Amino acid sequence: MTVAPELFQEDHALIALELADKILRGPLGMKTLDPADMQYRPVYDNLNDSTDPAIAKGLNYHNVCILIPTFFMELSLVST
Repeated sequence: MTVAPELFQEDHALIALELADKILRGPLGMKTLDPADMQYRPVYDNLNDSTDPAIAKGLNYHNVCILIPTFFMELSLVST
């Protein structure tokens, strides 16, 4: 939305940004998966050596600090 705003209808863009802000933005950045998703595993444990491929060796990184998407979301909010 920041790079090519002409591709978006303003009312739809605002709704999408509000949802991203409400659901995906955390105190340190953007989550990579909606907490309501069935694959969401909130506990990051890099020492987990289980046979569960979704979480073994810290592969569930959904709450990691993702600053670049957060920056672009903020920039889009300011631009609209």
